[in-house]
Amino acid sequence: MTTLLRSCQQGPDWPELSIPDWFRERAEALIAKLGEDHPDSKVFRQILTAGRIEEKAVDHLDFIAGKTQIDETIQLAIDVSHHCFATIKVLSSIPLR
Repeated sequence: MTTLLRSCQQGPDWPELSIPDWFRERAEALIAKLGEDHPDSKVFRQILTAGRIEEKAVDHLDFIAGKTQIDETIQLAIDVSHHCFATIKVLSSIPLR
């Protein structure tokens, strides 16, 4: 997932991506279910704390989506990555002036 996200972006810097409205509630519910100390929870907590989706967080999401056996974690990681992909695609289609 990360490679595809990076390849669709124009320019050297990762854009500042805000978290979508649906993320907070889903992430907090998943963190409560898994516990704060669970490795998957830490990635989602990092995004919530930052208030934006940083490139390193997407790298972590890519990793846990491929390794975890927890369906809710996989789905949330995929949804966040999809949000990033769609946002970057829109940003890259806007001509810079």
